[in-house]
Amino acid sequence: MKTQEGFVLPAVIFTLAIMGLLAVASLRTANDEHRSSRALRESGAALYAAEAGLNKVWGLWDDAVAAGVALGDSLPPVLDTLSNGATYRAVIQRVGQVRYAVRVEGRGAGASGGQRSPTVVVGRDPRFKWAIFAKDGLELNGGIIDGDIATNGDIMFSGGGATVIGDATAGGTINDPTLVGGDAYWDQQPVTVEPVDCPVQAWGPPPNGTGFSFDPTTGDLQISGSSNVTFPTGTYLFRDIKITGGAQLEVPLGDIAELYITRDLKMGGNGFINPNNTSTSLEVWGCGTDTTPWAIGGGTDVNMTLYAPYHDLALSGNGNRVGAFVGATVKKSGSGSVTYDLTLLDAEDGPPVRMIGSWTQLLN
Repeated sequence: MKTQEGFVLPAVIFTLAIMGLLAVASLRTANDEHRSSRALRESGAALYAAEAGLNKVWGLWDDAVAAGVALGDSLPPVLDTLSNGATYRAVIQRVGQVRYAVRVEGRGAGASGGQRSPTVVVGRDPRFKWAIFAKDGLELNGGIIDGDIATNGDIMFSGGGATVIGDATAGGTINDPTLVGGDAYWDQQPVTVEPVDCPVQAWGPPPNGTGFSFDPTTGDLQISGSSNVTFPTGTYLFRDIKITGGAQLEVPLGDIAELYITRDLKMGGNGFINPNNTSTSLEVWGCGTDTTPWAIGGGTDVNMTLYAPYHDLALSGNGNRVGAFVGATVKKSGSGSVTYDLTLLDAEDGPPVRMIGSWTQLLN
């Protein structure tokens, strides 16, 4: 028989080559999975370090130090090392009157430690977020609303064709979204509106001036004729306030007046006068749970805030009112305007809190 060439050796070599390639691929895959697992672990450790830094900065928060930072500036970075060797660096930047962006760069321990950089905004959740807020429903008939509006009920544009320069948010419907200059939202979740407690004090004190009547037994104040009464800095408690004729109620320059009303407010004539041109210097609160309708008319421009979540509120006349208005229902009529005071976003009292929805992070 003729001698035949062997094929076993090439087959073995080919098989060994394939097995070698498979082995290398398996080792590379295992190594990649190991590196991926380690990177995930180190990234998580860095996030924990950053969160620990956020919590420590928040725990040591000093309002006085933060208030000393100019708008747009930041405090010197805070550097610290945790017990596991991880580190963080925190930077606090003032981005509003009482709002601060806190960014923390966390790094895991070791040369291969990951890095995460979360940021949270610290501030105060303002009571007055809208030019007009109505707990149960909002009707607009004439004039311009320069700011956002909102209600848990329906927004109804009627008659005079009011215009909104801002967003409109309704828990129900909006009958004419074309009159909204910003975005229009409906079928939204309702906003919780808290009642206001009345101050614990006797009725009054009465204002300064003449031409008014005040009953310290019932707490009723009536200003009529051409009277001009002033409310210097202080907290005032009344059952009713009624202004008629050409009378007016004024807050002196440099003063801050808080008027709490348990039942009724009727403003005609020249109404409120506030030469301070700041909404927080004239505050009107509907305290308790009485539901008597309130009405504000007249043609005088004024800066003020009004919070009466249990009272139906009628805003009429041709005056320009700067600030914010809250009522059970609100009906805006007449040619007068309502302009939201942007400083109210940063005007709340009390300690700062972490702003809901402000947490973000930069992956590294």
